[in-house]
This record gives sequence, C-alpha cells and structure tokens, in this order.
Amino acid sequence: MKRTNPRSYLPRGYTCYLNLKENHLDKTDDTEFIETRAGQTRETDEQALRKGYSSVGAEELAILTLFEGFYFSKYALLTEVLENEFADDVREKQIPAFAI
Repeated sequence: MKRTNPRSYLPRGYTCYLNLKENHLDKTDDTEFIETRAGQTRETDEQALRKGYSSVGAEELAILTLFEGFYFSKYALLTEVLENEFADDVREKQIPAFAI
C-alpha cells in the first residue's frame, strides 16, 4: 500500500482559511487572498525542498509564508477579552458579532 505524504492531508488554502476564521474573521471571505497565499506557500515549500531542506524545514518555511503578517489578531484579542471579562454581559453567541 502506498503511503500518502502526511503534509498533503490539509491543503494550504484550507489551513490559511482556518487561521483566518479563528483569528481574522474579517478576511475569511477573501478567497483571492487565500488562494494567492496558499500558492505562495506551495512555492516556498517546493523551493525549499529543491534547495535541500529537510521535509520538516521546508514545512516550517512554508508555514511562515502562510501566516506572514498575521502575528497579531485584533479579532482574537477582542474575542478573548469578551469571553473572559464580559461573560456576564455578553452571551457566547453574540461574541463573534461584537468582536468584528
């Protein structure tokens, strides 16, 4: 039985979308951005492998490319503050709307 490369289980675009959904909800509808970033990530991974990086090293470089510029999320911060500091004032279902 042929083994599948474990790195191929989660496509880059989906990984990017999940990060955006969790930390940058305002960007989850930007499919052009997600597709572009996923393509850049694939290219980084392929170039690193061609240059002799290990699979793990290439993956690390690809992940850096995938999440470049997303080190701080106002959405995630607001969500956390609302959940922790205003739990009595804001219902859990309302938090995403307040955070945006």
